[in-house]
Formats: sequence, C-alpha cells, structure tokens
Amino acid sequence: MVLRESWYLKEIPDLTNATSLEELVLHGSEGLLELTSTIGNATKLKRCDLSRCFLLKELPSSMGNLINLEKLDLSACTGLKELSGCSSLKTLDLRGTPIWEVPSSIRSNWPCLRNLDMSLCRNLKEFPLVPDSIVELDLFRTRIKKIPAWIKNLSHLRRLTMYRCEKLRKISRNVSKLENLKFLGLLKTGESEYDRIQDPKRLEAVIEWGPYMEHSWKLVSDLEVHYILPRCLPAKALSLRLRSYGLNTIPDCITRLSGLTTLDVTGCRNLEALPPLPDSLLSIDAYGCKSLKRIDSSFQNPNSFLNFAGCVSLNQNAKELIYTSDCEYALLPGDKVPAHFPHQATSGSLAINQTPQPLPSTLRFKACVLLSRVNHKQLMCTVACHAMGKQNGFTIQYGSNQHHMPCNYEGYDDHLYIFEDSFCLNQDFPEAGEATLSELVFEFIGHGTNWKVKGCGVRLLFPDSIIVENAADDDCEEVESDDDGDEVESDESTLIPGVEVPAHFTYRATSGFLTINQNPQPLPPSLRFKACILLSRVNINLEDDGEGISWRLKDLNDEDDENLLMCVSCRFRGKQNGLTVPYGSKQRDMPYLYGWDDRLYTFEDSFCLDQDFPEAVEATFSELVFEFKVFYKNWKVKACGVQLLEDDEESGRDEHEDDEVGNGDNDGVEEEIQDDVDKAQQGEESRQEARNEGGSALCRYMKLSCCYIL
Repeated sequence: MVLRESWYLKEIPDLTNATSLEELVLHGSEGLLELTSTIGNATKLKRCDLSRCFLLKELPSSMGNLINLEKLDLSACTGLKELSGCSSLKTLDLRGTPIWEVPSSIRSNWPCLRNLDMSLCRNLKEFPLVPDSIVELDLFRTRIKKIPAWIKNLSHLRRLTMYRCEKLRKISRNVSKLENLKFLGLLKTGESEYDRIQDPKRLEAVIEWGPYMEHSWKLVSDLEVHYILPRCLPAKALSLRLRSYGLNTIPDCITRLSGLTTLDVTGCRNLEALPPLPDSLLSIDAYGCKSLKRIDSSFQNPNSFLNFAGCVSLNQNAKELIYTSDCEYALLPGDKVPAHFPHQATSGSLAINQTPQPLPSTLRFKACVLLSRVNHKQLMCTVACHAMGKQNGFTIQYGSNQHHMPCNYEGYDDHLYIFEDSFCLNQDFPEAGEATLSELVFEFIGHGTNWKVKGCGVRLLFPDSIIVENAADDDCEEVESDDDGDEVESDESTLIPGVEVPAHFTYRATSGFLTINQNPQPLPPSLRFKACILLSRVNINLEDDGEGISWRLKDLNDEDDENLLMCVSCRFRGKQNGLTVPYGSKQRDMPYLYGWDDRLYTFEDSFCLDQDFPEAVEATFSELVFEFKVFYKNWKVKACGVQLLEDDEESGRDEHEDDEVGNGDNDGVEEEIQDDVDKAQQGEESRQEARNEGGSALCRYMKLSCCYIL
C-alpha cells in the first residue's frame, strides 16, 4: 500500500483483514495523526515508511505483533517522542526526531536490530542503549558527551559515525576491543569521511590485523591525537597507516603494539619525530615527511624495509641510525656515500684489492648506492648488483641480483639506497684449483632513465665474509698514541663466565634497559662509560634454531666457533630540560658464544652529547637511559650494569681509587670482576660514595662503564 505524500490523510483504513500486506508507504503524509491499532494484523508486513509524518506522536503497541517487519523509517517525524518494540526489526531510521533517549527495553524488544540511524537527534545526550546485535550506528550531530565503557559489548558493531558531535569529550579505551569494527568517525567538524584532509587537526588511521591482514578498520577524528589514538589502537594491530597534515609526533602508545610489522606515515609533512618503535617492525614508509628530524628507535631486523625518501630534514643522528641499521633495504636523501661504507667509488663500479687468502664459502656485504636525479618524473624501481672476483689470476663471475625500490612518486634530489646482499663464492671452477681470493669487483646499475648511479660504497660483513685489512679499522678502535707516545685510548673488552653483574657497576638493572637519574647539571660534550651485560642462553639446540642465522652452526665444529662473531648494541638517550634527546646507537662485534652457561661481556664506549637540538638550548642534563640488545636469537640480555667514568685530567684521585677496586684500565679485568663478586661490601661502599657525590661523575668530559649479562 503506497499513500505517499497524502497531505490531507489523517488516518488510514482498518487493516484487520490486511494479512497479506508486505509494504506500507506513508511518506510525506503531513496530516496523519495516528496509526490504526489494527496494523498489528498485517503480520506479513516487511517494510513501513512513515517518514515526514510530522503530526504522528506515537506508535500503537500492536506493532509488536509484526513478526516479519524488518525496516521501519521514522525520519523527520518531529512529533514522535516514544517508541514501541518489534522483535524482528533490523533497520530503524530515527533521523531528525525529537527522541531524547532510547529506552532500555530496546535491548530485549529489538534483539535483531542491525542498523540504527539517530542523526540530527539534537535531544540525544547519552549514548543510546542499543542491543548487542547492532552493526551500524549513526549519531551525526547529536549532543552525546561520551562513549561508555560498555561499548565493548557491541561485538558485532562494524561502523560507528559521530560527526559534528561538538559535546563529545570522553572516549572509553574499550573502543579498541571492538573485534569487528570497520570504521570509526569521531569529528567535531566536518560531515563526511570523504572530506579532504586539509584540516591540520584531522587524523586518518587505518589499522589491520589477522593472519592475512583480513581484519581492518579506519579511524577518522579531529580529537587530539595523543588522546584518541591510545584509546582506539587494538593491541593486536599488525599494520598502522596514519595520514595527517598536523601530526607532529606519534603517541608513545605505539610501543605497546608488540606485533606491529608495518608503519606507514606517508605524506605527514609536519611529522618531526618517530618515537621508539616495536622490535617487530618490518616496514616503515615515511616518504614525503619533509619535517622529520629525529628517529628515537633502531632497526635491527634483517628483513625490514625503511623508506625515508623525501625526508629532507633528517638530522645526522637519524641518518647514522639508518646507515647502520640491519635491514633489507633503506632509502633516504643524501648527496654522498657515508663513511660507514669503507670501500667507495664515484661511479657504479668498485674494485676491492686485498692480500690473497683462502676462498670463503660466502660473501656477505652491505652496499650503498648514490642515486642522482636526471629528470623529475619518478624514481626508478630496480637496482642491479653484479659481483666478480679474481681467484689465482682467473676472473670469476659470482652472480647478479636485482633489488626493487619504492617507485611511482615524484623524486627529490640525490638519494641513498642501502641494502644487504650475499653471493656464494664456492663456484665449480676447476681452473682455479685450491683458490685464493685477491680482488673483488662490484658493479651497480640502475634500470631506468630518471635516475643514475653517481657513486657507491660497500661494507663487508662478518663472519661469513672475508676479513679485509682496510675494513677492520672501521669495526674496532685500535690503541692510538699522542706525540709523546702515550696511549690515548684502548677499546678492549672481556667475555668471561658469570651469573650476576659485579658490584662495582654502580647502576644496574635486571634487564637490558637501564635508567640513571641525575641532579640537573650543565650538559657535557661527551659521555664515556664502562658497561657489563649478563648474557643468558635462550635455546641450547643449535641445529633446531638455524633458520634465519647468517652462518650455519650445525656445519661447524666447536673449534671453529671461537672464530665467529655475534653483535651487541648499545642505544642511549637522555633528558635535557625535560626533553628526551636520542644520542645514538652503536653496534659492537663480540666473539660467538657456545655452550649454555651465562656470560659477562664488559666493554667501554662513549657518546657525543653535543647534539644539534635547539629546543634544549642552555641545556641541563637530568637523566640517562641505556638500552642493550644482543642480535642473535639463541642469547638474550638478562641484566646490565653501567659505571660512569670521569675524565683523566679532572679526576686523577678518583681514578686512582677506581683502580684499587678494579675500575681503572681493562688489564686483569677478569680477576677484578671475580673479586667484585666476592667483595659485595666494597661495591656497596663504592655505590654509596657515588650517590653522595650527587652525580659528580658527569663532568665536562665523562667516562661510563657498562656491564651486560647475556
């Protein structure tokens, strides 16, 4: 029955015998005062349209008998103030009605309700008590003030829209627990998710999770990002894509996403810093983040992808962090090959001469290709790497690999493309006999017409690669002498059995993370320290854990283990005038550990504190944070210790005292550590003395001593 726009209709006929009626349309019947109670007899009715029936004030209770009614449209019924239940209803449109609340009985009376539209219900101040079956809920331009905690019960909710809700102030963290949510719109301004994202307050976030990223939902909001994002991010998120013109920093809540593998902040042109990121991260796309300066995280996953193309404001610390990261590839602006790559050339061809030595089975290396722009169209998509060597006078081709890069965007100036690769050197080449290797030749070629290879650099990786004499200096600092022949610095380290960090390491922690609070004082230019880490075995079955390791342990004898190398890194940051400043990350090679006993690894290191950080001008220094990691999955950092070391010239007396308890140079350090374990009382007195001095160890030039437990 269609009685559309029957303006003068005040009541409808008796429907006692309308048992076969399936559709009733009374749209625009502005004079309709009431519905007949006999409508309850139309038990086959599926759709009822009462929109724009301005004088209709209530619905007859007999509508509860409409067991097949699925869709009810009451939009613009400006006189309607009460509702009645209908057990089969799936879609309800209440747009523009004066209803001020949804009765609690709706949960039981409308158990099948899936879609509810309460847009423009200006009297609505509380979040509606909708049934758990709800799938889509539209609350556009209502006066709701908060999203309640019980929203977590809406397990079927896929879409929640709250645009132009000027009164909205509080969002429950339980929003992040909505398993099936696909879209969440929380805007105080704007009327559509398709509005352009020009508003600097507007944030778009796309979150994905699941074995094949089959679950995803989108957040659109202009609420303060550091408030809204922690409340909406599900802890199980695997992928996060952020878009905002006004985003300066990403909330630290991202660190709790322990399974996050992908972070995309493409086009966030005002983003200035990246916070510490989860170790699980495999891909970062920060293309076009022109204001990005600081990166407070290290990347040590060999399968990760780092795209910082167009990030023209990166400071030197951030660049160094990317240069030294262990990743599959990295792309960032740069006009010269960094010193981290000891073998360099000003073209795409590079030859490395070396003393003839036995041929290793595998060549592993890290390469940096300097790309110069030819035109303004787009970045090329492929770089090819060819490697060859000279064995007993014969030139051997080791192979060619192609590396695909991000493309399909407008290029900037010169960029650096960094990647790791390997070639098998055990070629079937009988002419070379018992081969010795004397020369390596690399050739890098760009496939495309928009960019060209302007320069290249190579760093040979250990232990699989050959040990090149010229490259050795880049991995360890040797003892140098001044004009008088005195020793300036010795980069010695020790590795001995142990079960706890010795007492003379004043600051200690039972993990790889250590915070040292200091009395605020002037910022020194450098910080030197001695560290000790306690290393503990994770998995003693070497054969079962071979996947993902660059060398094959099960093919080696015990006597060969001592020649292998593991890596340990120290990441360091501090607080200046209340601002957290990253000072860098260093990676150290250490002897390979075999067996399953805990070990103590002790070394000295230093960081430059004189950062280009204008916000902390006239800086005072109040906090030090150390983070130690070991990059080998059979071992972990169980505990660590740090000792701050003073400058030789300014603290002669203190150094003499340190020598007496084992804090001087590294001579006999194994005996010193063992003595300190037995003399816990001496260590306690040393720590008390350091506390009484009120952090005086932070002088103009400082030393620091650290202890790691693996």
